[in-house]
Order: sequence, then C-alpha cells, then structure tokens
Amino acid sequence: MVYLISFAYFAIGGICIFFLQKFPFQKLWLIGTWFQKGGFLHELFECDLCLGVWTYWILAFFFRMNFLQGVFYVPVLSELITGGVASFLVHLLKIGFEAKFSVIEVR
Repeated sequence: MVYLISFAYFAIGGICIFFLQKFPFQKLWLIGTWFQKGGFLHELFECDLCLGVWTYWILAFFFRMNFLQGVFYVPVLSELITGGVASFLVHLLKIGFEAKFSVIEVR
C-alpha cells in the first residue's frame, strides 16, 4: 500500500509538472506579464527541477508524504525536504531516460 501511494505521488507530480510547463501562462490577461521571458516565473516554470520542488512540496501535504519519517518532523520543513528529494529523483529519472533513449545526431 505504501508503494502504491509513493508511486501515485511521483506520477501525479510528474504529470502536474508537465502540464504546468505546457500551459500558456503568458497569454493570460492579468498575470501574463509575470511570465515574460527573463522573468522569475518564466525561469521557474522552464526548469523542471525547480518547479518540481514546489509541486512535490504541495503534493506532500495532500499525500502526507515524509521521507524523513524516522528522523524528525517539522511541519513545513519536512514536506519541503520531501519535495526537494522527490523532485531531484524524478529529475534524475527524466534525464537518464532522455540520455538512454534520445537520438544523437553528429554532423
């Protein structure tokens, strides 16, 4: 049961990151200027590792995930560390998958 919840946590987080990066925030009426190239939010949403920390941090509250269960628990900090670790693991999985199965063309 714990493995199923962990898999759902990682999978839902990855899907959320994918859709957040694909959504055209620049075209929104009121907050579109916040996402212009070179801005902080544009840079945040471009980086899957950076966006993943915040996405997995929020999901850690909903899934009640804590990778530091036996070590310590500080209400917000533990979820932030869990989000950072989860984001890093998913990022490594993603770049490893891309490195293994991408086509490299030498000209």
